[in-house]
Amino acid sequence: MQLFQKIILIITMLVLVLATAFIIDFYRPKKQNLRYIKEGEAFFAEKSYFKAIGSFEDALRVIPNQVDIILKLADVYQKTGKRQEAITLLEELSEEAIDNDEQYYSLVMLLVNVYSQENDFKKALALCDTFLKDRSNVLVSCERASVLLNMGYRREAEGEFQKIIRDHPDDPEAYLRLADVWKKRYPFQATGLLKKFLKEHPNNFRVRLKLANLNLEAKQYRQASTDLSLLYENYPDSILEIAPLLSISLLRIGEVDRAIEVAGQALKISRNSLEQSPVLKYIRGIGYLRKGNHYEAITDFRDAESTNFPDLYFHLAQAYILDGKKWLAISALEQAVRNDPRFLKAYHSLIELYIDAGLWSKAEEQIQFIIVQYPSNIKLYKLKAQIHLIKKENVKALQAFRKLARLDPESIDGDLGIISVEIMEENYVDALKNSSKLLQKYPRNTKLLFLIAKIYFIEKNLEFSLEHLLEALRIAPNYVEASALLCEIRLFQGAPYLAAQEYSRLLEYRPTDYSLWTRLIELYIEMNDLKRAFFTIEKAKKNVSYAFFESYAKIYMARKEYEKALDFLKKIPARDVHVLALIGESYRELKRYSDSTESYQSAQAQAAGLHSFDVDVAVGYYMDRGWQNAALVLERYLKQRPEDDLARIFRAAILLVGDQKEEISEELQIVKDNSDSYNWLVQIIKSAAYDFRNQDQFRQAFAEIEKITDSHLLENFQRLLNYSRRMNTNYVPLIGSLVLKEMGYLSTSLRKCNEAVHLLPNDPFLLYLKASLLDELEQEKEALVLLKELAKSSSSYVYTYLKLGNILLRQNIYLDAKIYFEKALFIKPDLWQAKLGLGKCYLGEGKIKESIEQFEAILNDSRDSLLRLKAHQELALIYLFTVHKNIPLALRYARSGLREKSYDTQLALLMGIAYFQKQEYHAAQKYLFYARNLSPDRKDIYFCLGELYFQQGSTKMAWKALNQCFSSSENTDIFSTANLLVGQKFFCSTKVF
Repeated sequence: MQLFQKIILIITMLVLVLATAFIIDFYRPKKQNLRYIKEGEAFFAEKSYFKAIGSFEDALRVIPNQVDIILKLADVYQKTGKRQEAITLLEELSEEAIDNDEQYYSLVMLLVNVYSQENDFKKALALCDTFLKDRSNVLVSCERASVLLNMGYRREAEGEFQKIIRDHPDDPEAYLRLADVWKKRYPFQATGLLKKFLKEHPNNFRVRLKLANLNLEAKQYRQASTDLSLLYENYPDSILEIAPLLSISLLRIGEVDRAIEVAGQALKISRNSLEQSPVLKYIRGIGYLRKGNHYEAITDFRDAESTNFPDLYFHLAQAYILDGKKWLAISALEQAVRNDPRFLKAYHSLIELYIDAGLWSKAEEQIQFIIVQYPSNIKLYKLKAQIHLIKKENVKALQAFRKLARLDPESIDGDLGIISVEIMEENYVDALKNSSKLLQKYPRNTKLLFLIAKIYFIEKNLEFSLEHLLEALRIAPNYVEASALLCEIRLFQGAPYLAAQEYSRLLEYRPTDYSLWTRLIELYIEMNDLKRAFFTIEKAKKNVSYAFFESYAKIYMARKEYEKALDFLKKIPARDVHVLALIGESYRELKRYSDSTESYQSAQAQAAGLHSFDVDVAVGYYMDRGWQNAALVLERYLKQRPEDDLARIFRAAILLVGDQKEEISEELQIVKDNSDSYNWLVQIIKSAAYDFRNQDQFRQAFAEIEKITDSHLLENFQRLLNYSRRMNTNYVPLIGSLVLKEMGYLSTSLRKCNEAVHLLPNDPFLLYLKASLLDELEQEKEALVLLKELAKSSSSYVYTYLKLGNILLRQNIYLDAKIYFEKALFIKPDLWQAKLGLGKCYLGEGKIKESIEQFEAILNDSRDSLLRLKAHQELALIYLFTVHKNIPLALRYARSGLREKSYDTQLALLMGIAYFQKQEYHAAQKYLFYARNLSPDRKDIYFCLGELYFQQGSTKMAWKALNQCFSSSENTDIFSTANLLVGQKFFCSTKVF
């Protein structure tokens, strides 16, 4: 036991001795000094200069007069702006004898540098002379020449450098410095000097890098890229120094992929380099932008924001524009002009975006600011004139464009602006006259051709419009505005697939244009061609690096799969106004009204007054039982848009909930003063505002209902009023449903209708309204079940039978449809829609004579232009293709129909067929061409043209037309006209047809 205690005691004593020795050694001056020096050097490497100062000062406090540490401390002082402290330290050191030549050289170079920074050139020069008195040193000699240059003695400095080159032809320092002196005034001599050195020393890294730099500055990009590529291959350790310059030169010569690759390779190495990484990302971002990969470009530019490149935010804005983020682009450009108030190109882009966003006052403010600096800049005057044009300030716009024409007489822009003003003022005669004169002078000006096409389109001269528009697109195939007008014409012609083809063609020229892809996708969604929409998204993702979540969401919304739509919309990181509105719509369809209201309010806030979502917010509040909030929101909205009668009617309907009679009366009076368009809604809201328990007021409500003459929905409303009184309730939910239906909120209208049905469960009018809403929402089966149940009642609403008949007619169930049409006519003999349906049923059954009677009755007695048009179409078809064939009668009905509506494709086609059957081929061709201009993707028109050309002996033209017949459209029914009558026997009554 005692032995064990002795061992422990000995070990304890040894540990104490060792610990004491360690502590003594740790605090020895040399050890302390070494620790402080290492710490200071580490801080210096990290550029934590102030911390480095503290460490070096501690080292000198432990062991003074350490020359190396004094030099390091002085270097840190001058780097942190403490130049006087550095001078004091170095001058004290210079007074002492320094035996080490290297230390003395470092002292001189550092002190000369600090003197020069302080503009104390005489001391710097004297110090160089003292050093060079007894020794020769190229770097100090070069530094002396640089001091002379800073003092303004350019010739003497150049002479010094040339002397150093003569004395030391193998040292590159003087060559490099003299090249810097010459590069602005004598660029060729500067590059020649460096090339002279490289002849003898071809592998000198610094000189070749400098030569490449000079070539870049002189815009000799290909030569620069050659030199830099050579360095890049041979000096892998210096990649961070070479890569930025090489990437820039490669971008300049169009080798974008390689520029991105070089920057990317350097970035892998430079992860720890805070200086190089942002620069490389900036350069790579420009490469991505050139490639159209705007998502990657945005990421790189955002990472490079620490750089001081003046055009960084300008490039970032271009990437945002490609990505469809207009507001972020505006923000980036505003930062760009803050950083550089004379950045004219950024101002141009910013003003254009302000104009596009409708921020006209901001655009004008920027123009006024920058035009002072650039009073002769023509583009600023163009933008100013454009703002007046957009704001419909026609007088100011005309003055601005005339001034532009005077300032720049060689340009056509002023004249084009004047024509645009004439179009705005609907002065189409002068606009066409002036543009035709200009066309003689500028026959290939695409903007002029576009404006002429626009005038002809406004005047519905589609043939001439297409002629000029297609000529503009032949000259400039990627002219976006012209393509957009062509798409508009195609949509007007009822040819959405041709519009889609035009967008697809344009995308061949601009495959990375995000806005074109999204417009094409949305067009397919509008056409309910969701398969093509999906396919187009997948194709777009290969060309444009963007998620297209918004487009996916729109497809799911078209399918009424709102939960899936929300999943995609919520994945979008930066939700703009449109995305927030789509989220609001999805929530509304899912009956999540508070979430819907919140989303629409966010959209409203972000829109900054450019777009109003107040009505959508009000709908959300109203459906969520918050009628007071809904009324307040609409009150605010109507102050900005007092002309919106439907919104005002909606507010009056909402106020019914709170029995706010005076406000209701005021709102309805304003609507009545504006127009009579919604008189029937005004009258029913007035009737609902009365107290049904009061006999006098009830009679007044009845009197309001009796005034209604212009809506088939309200013919049995008096009975509904009586029912409401007996059941001790009112029909406020029904009014809400009717107003929401008129506003286009069908799903929400259906929910309000269900509320009304719950209050008044057996009313046939309410049930009919519900069935109508189901039918419009493409829930045909549910609508049919409800309508058939309603039709069993002896008191069924007359339009129930009409709706049932039309649904069954769509399903080609002629016998049942005919029964319901006849029931409707028994109740209401002048219900012309039922006569039209009955006529189509007879036609479907082959009872031609009876169908003619119905259609002629419509023409004789109805004043409904749409019904008359359809009757003309049906009669022209009958007299062309049935046993009652009578070509003169077919022509008479088709011609009469065209007089009522001159842009009806079906009637124009029937006119062409009738003239063909009369063998009047010139007239037939005229009307077939007219039909083709109205609907260029209908295959039956090309079939008719093919047969016409064949009959005229133009075989080549016939084959061309028939080829169009099988390739021009997505319409699968080639013979759609005749199939209405005779199945597959198209034009069976003649040899050709």
